[in-house]
Amino acid sequence: MQYDVIVIGGGMAGLACALGLSHKGFSVVVLDAKKIACQIYLAQQPKRVSAINHASEEFLTQLGVWQEIIQTRAQPYVAMQVWDQHSSAQLNLQAHAFSQPNLGMIVENDLILSTLRSALLKTNVEIFEEIRIKEISKATSQGQNNILLENGKTLQCKLIIGADGANSFVRDYFQFQYKKTSYEHHAIVANIKTQKSHQSTAYQRFLSNGVLAFLPLSDPYLCSIVYSIQSNKLNDILTLSEIEFSKHLFVASEAKLGQIELKSPRMSFELIERHVDCYYQKAIVVIADAAHTIHPLAGQGINLGFADANVLIEVLAHAKAIHRDIADVSTLAKYERKRRVKNQTMLHTVQGLKQLFCNDNRLLKPLRALGMNFVNDTYLLKRFFIEKAAGH
Repeated sequence: MQYDVIVIGGGMAGLACALGLSHKGFSVVVLDAKKIACQIYLAQQPKRVSAINHASEEFLTQLGVWQEIIQTRAQPYVAMQVWDQHSSAQLNLQAHAFSQPNLGMIVENDLILSTLRSALLKTNVEIFEEIRIKEISKATSQGQNNILLENGKTLQCKLIIGADGANSFVRDYFQFQYKKTSYEHHAIVANIKTQKSHQSTAYQRFLSNGVLAFLPLSDPYLCSIVYSIQSNKLNDILTLSEIEFSKHLFVASEAKLGQIELKSPRMSFELIERHVDCYYQKAIVVIADAAHTIHPLAGQGINLGFADANVLIEVLAHAKAIHRDIADVSTLAKYERKRRVKNQTMLHTVQGLKQLFCNDNRLLKPLRALGMNFVNDTYLLKRFFIEKAAGH
């Protein structure tokens, strides 16, 4: 069967890209080796969540899925408190101070996935789940990629979009060159119940061995934590009992939300910075985590992915409108020009923040305090950081 585009990877960015392209009149198929989330159970606690910024909210609104997402279950955060260990440095951001209804929304990943999947089922997009790729023959003389699936079916398309995550099959299969740098951190994620209400506020504390973030959920006493910790300390933390781990978080957060109770199993994964040298080859392009991965301390991972998808949709739609080959390198280069610098800037910024704040260097401590407090006392700088975090 022949298609304009095959999106390999049924994650949030991949499904959003497929939906946007279908709205622009492209014939699209989505392939994923795993099953894509098709529903959530509101009686259960949220699993992994993401902080969705305003630019991503606008993108999901354009796709026609945002209202359903926020009406199902989502939590706005209207303030953010950031502070540093061993100093009086702090940064407090309030949405109302900048005439904003919120700073962003905390939404569970499976809700975004299931909503996008439901929207795709109302289009002509075909979804192939739990099917692996056996072989890909790249761009024949007729300009078609041939994808042979393990079930024997062969699919053809003009363009392959690799949206298959940090351990991208597409990126490795086509030997995209990329830089890989370990943050020397692992992230621990879990849900916790707090003694005090989170008051729709996100909290983040920089520690000498990592970063502890509390993300507010729809229950005022429930938060999702992202605890980024030095990899050589991971085992010490994971082997703590639930009670010991809860006490550890209580101390690490300086009792900001009172007593803490662990409410879900702890999951952990290694944090690695990746960035491909070039986002495209002829008839192949990569987006989101397949193209770049970033430390979660700024909460920008999926927001960068949605921005990639949004720009790629615009570039391909324009090419289609002027009858230009969507798979040609001249077309795909426009997508990279629009995204590489912004992604690289965010990667460098986060790497710099991690190196500046996650250490015990005595010389840096007064500089950290001076810088953070200066930003906290300067309205224009606060607005600048809020706008960047919002994706504008």
